[in-house]
Amino acid sequence: MEPYTRVAAQNSHLYVSAKYKDAKVRRYMKIRLSTICLLLIAANTAMAGGELLKTKDIRVRDPFVYADLKTKTYYMYAQSANRKNSGFTGVEAYASKDLIHWSAPQTVMALPGETDVKMVWAPEVHAFKSAYYLFATLTYDRILPVKKPVEKGSWPTMHERGTYIYRADAPTGPFKPLKNTSHTPEDWMALDGTLFVEDGTPHMVFCHEWVQLIDGTMDVVRLKDDLSGTVGKPEVLFKASDAPGARTDPKASLPKHIKRQTLYDLVHLYPRQRILRRVDRVRVRKDQWAMDKPKANLQKERRTRHDLSIF
Repeated sequence: MEPYTRVAAQNSHLYVSAKYKDAKVRRYMKIRLSTICLLLIAANTAMAGGELLKTKDIRVRDPFVYADLKTKTYYMYAQSANRKNSGFTGVEAYASKDLIHWSAPQTVMALPGETDVKMVWAPEVHAFKSAYYLFATLTYDRILPVKKPVEKGSWPTMHERGTYIYRADAPTGPFKPLKNTSHTPEDWMALDGTLFVEDGTPHMVFCHEWVQLIDGTMDVVRLKDDLSGTVGKPEVLFKASDAPGARTDPKASLPKHIKRQTLYDLVHLYPRQRILRRVDRVRVRKDQWAMDKPKANLQKERRTRHDLSIF
């Protein structure tokens, strides 16, 4: 083979070899770039999903914060209806380490999609023995089959309403119902149940609606040791009319000697005064409930995060 032919052949071989190596490098780089892009997308998605919210940016009606000592985490529970397009009916929780920055809400209790529950109110979580219990008030579309206390005028519709208790092994749920009916009497309009433990015995304190009674009451009922049901009948702690300076509703079509009141008066009647609930024992007497002296500068008082945090 002539010298120039050999050189041409060698150059051709080198060219093919270089071209092959170049294609291999390009393919390798393409795979690497694709991998990097996928990782970046995943990272951005994770950041978006884990973006912290500030307290001022969260709108919650009837919030309840549970401080978990095991993880030193605050959990704030809210009904799902607080957020538009939450996509379910139930309860969700925000998590925080400092009561200022909160994680995005996660579902802790979801009702079946075909439920006729109209509203979920006042969810709160309590640790008792080795489990966590969610108390939530459910209002149904169904009408309570009892007579209204006032037949005339536009008296509010009496829907079925009661407090239900759910159980979970962690504060993040999922919470499952302890039974299919409410822990409050089924023929009562009741709400805002909370756990009260006295000498190791669990009780539920709740409100019996003014819509059914006119003069609403705070009641207590003993719970079974596993909170799966109640023991005995509820007892009245006090009536709304027992509050100092209880007012009437001028719009109500009632006899003058009957007062239409709600427990709202207990905490909102006096903007410059505080009402103390001195409940040392479940069976409290009227004289154990008292009101602080008026404080002119009460509206100027502010509680900081450090006043509220416990970790």
